[in-house]
Amino acid sequence: MSWVSAGDGLQAAITADSLGHSVTLIDQSKSIGGLLRTMRKAPMRHELAESMLDNYSRKLMRSNINVQLGKTATAQEISESKPDAIICATGSRPYTPAIEGIDDPRIIMSDDLFSSTKKVGDNVLVFDFGGDWPGMEAAIYLAEKGHHVTLISSRLHIGETVHQYLRNEYLKKLYNLNVTLLPHYDIGAIKENHVIIRNLFTQQKQELTNWDSIVLSLGRIPNTELFEEMKGQAPIVKQIGDCLGPRTIEEATHEGMMSVISL
Repeated sequence: MSWVSAGDGLQAAITADSLGHSVTLIDQSKSIGGLLRTMRKAPMRHELAESMLDNYSRKLMRSNINVQLGKTATAQEISESKPDAIICATGSRPYTPAIEGIDDPRIIMSDDLFSSTKKVGDNVLVFDFGGDWPGMEAAIYLAEKGHHVTLISSRLHIGETVHQYLRNEYLKKLYNLNVTLLPHYDIGAIKENHVIIRNLFTQQKQELTNWDSIVLSLGRIPNTELFEEMKGQAPIVKQIGDCLGPRTIEEATHEGMMSVISL
């Protein structure tokens, strides 16, 4: 049984090993975890990420899983190993809208914010589409570093999809850091020093000029390319986690376990 993983497949691989399967875990990164590695640097999610990475690392060390890091899986190589099953857990990537000015060098994706050496200006606009933790984490991360931050969300309210009790902690932090919160708007275009936003209810447009950098957290799209290549290379080929459809850590972990139990 072979696993192709960008992080979401860890639970699947460990579950399979515990059930007696012979498992190979392949990850093109040089370390395990996928988006968990990004979460390690997020102000209010780092403890969860650290705990999960530590737990997975310990379980892998105690397992019989053949872990291959820093390796790109190919259909030919996988086919030659003649696996009984292939589970693709290749994650997702940030969604980039097709709008005017999207190639502006002052834009940075939320995924890259914590690891990039790119200079971020004093006044930052953070655009959030999903109402999830990445946009709020980006705003808090920047505000704690002294930036003046405006968090703009197209949701009904900030943090709409986050559990109520966790959302309350996020909002308390955002208010204490004097982050400006602006729900009900999405990004329309970037024209030189003007960012055009649109009210989702009235469709009225507004121009923002007091900004130096933009952080985009506009949701994610699945990485399905490898799954398409792997079709037919084993009797069973599945995709799980974000490469099937972006979802929460809890959902991805549960799906990783259930995908093995149902084999």
